[in-house]
Amino acid sequence: MENDNKKVSQKDVIRKTISMIFLIILLLILIYFLIKFKTNAFIIILIIGFILVTFLGLIFKNRTKNLYSKMFPDKDKRKDQLYRKKEPYKIEGEPEIRKLSDVSLNFKYRKPLINKCMKCGMTLPSYVKKCPICGTPNK
Repeated sequence: MENDNKKVSQKDVIRKTISMIFLIILLLILIYFLIKFKTNAFIIILIIGFILVTFLGLIFKNRTKNLYSKMFPDKDKRKDQLYRKKEPYKIEGEPEIRKLSDVSLNFKYRKPLINKCMKCGMTLPSYVKKCPICGTPNK
């Protein structure tokens, strides 16, 4: 078992080394073309830095479990929780039914927030005393 882990790690090191060599060759070719086309040095540094950081992140990415799988156990461990039989709810006693005669429909309306002018039809807020277009008083 330990030999398998060592072989995997050696393969991983070889893969990372080849990827790094390929990345360096690619960056050197890119630098050559950017200098050939007389690109600003600051722009060259930004482009190379972005490409370097992006590809280095992909090359040296850890192959560990993601955060979700660390926070929650595997599905095999959760099978008991997922497939529990749920007992149906039992209704105890009869539900209470209200009669409509007990409900009071006496309530007060408040003043509307928006009104329309009776003459020209312009929409007016409730605090305006008269219409600014035609001068009709707002009720």
